[in-house]
Amino acid sequence: MPDTAKEKATFIVSGVTHSYNQTNALNSIELTINEGECVAIVGPSGGGKTTLLNILNSSIKPSTGKVIIQGKDSTNYTPRELKSVRSRISLIPQNLALVDSFRVWQNVITGKIGQHGFLKLLKNLTIPAKEQLTEIHSILDRVGIEEKLFSITKNLSGGQKQRVAVARSIFQSPAAILADEPVSSVDPARAKSLVELLIKISNEENTTLLMSLHNLELAMEKFPRVIGIRNGTVCFDRSPDQISKKELQELYQLEENEILEDG
Repeated sequence: MPDTAKEKATFIVSGVTHSYNQTNALNSIELTINEGECVAIVGPSGGGKTTLLNILNSSIKPSTGKVIIQGKDSTNYTPRELKSVRSRISLIPQNLALVDSFRVWQNVITGKIGQHGFLKLLKNLTIPAKEQLTEIHSILDRVGIEEKLFSITKNLSGGQKQRVAVARSIFQSPAAILADEPVSSVDPARAKSLVELLIKISNEENTTLLMSLHNLELAMEKFPRVIGIRNGTVCFDRSPDQISKKELQELYQLEENEILEDG
């Protein structure tokens, strides 16, 4: 785990527990994520990865514990302040949350809904400013699909849709990008390409990047810090070269009750 004393934290998670229907999804989580860090979160399905990202995004409140976002306890933000903070935290969900009937530029422009409000967004979706389209075209160029600016999103491939979601995040000018299994539905080559793209953007913009991944090989190869979560508990939080094979095996080893649940 990195030395955080001299660095500025984007997130500090202190004693966070969260439960669904009396079942703990997270258990006393303690984490500090620094500004500009690239961090992979790995672990079995149902281990708590998505819940952690949603708590960092303030989509859900923890049952207990504190989350410090950019130096302030999230529970102390006013509704207006919380909206502003959330507008600077981009979440790329597993389903990408794109509107298939929209053109690509329209999906990208929705990245700033939290900053502009619904009425301004509606105006931008119907009568976009030339400067906005120019900016979006430039962002699409960065992610490799500039020719898709006016394409209908439903006609894109899975990999292209993922890049639209990344472009939407860039347009948001976020302090942090939280990506929840963003490469689960594409082949290994495209998965590697997208992970490398998000890390490149994070490094260029000094944007904090947290990505949950089922692809352990990608996490270990591409990220300087890997957090392993199982049954809502952090099992390890170190650089890949300090994580043993035994720890990785224990992270994914199914217990008898889990085998039965999986059929």
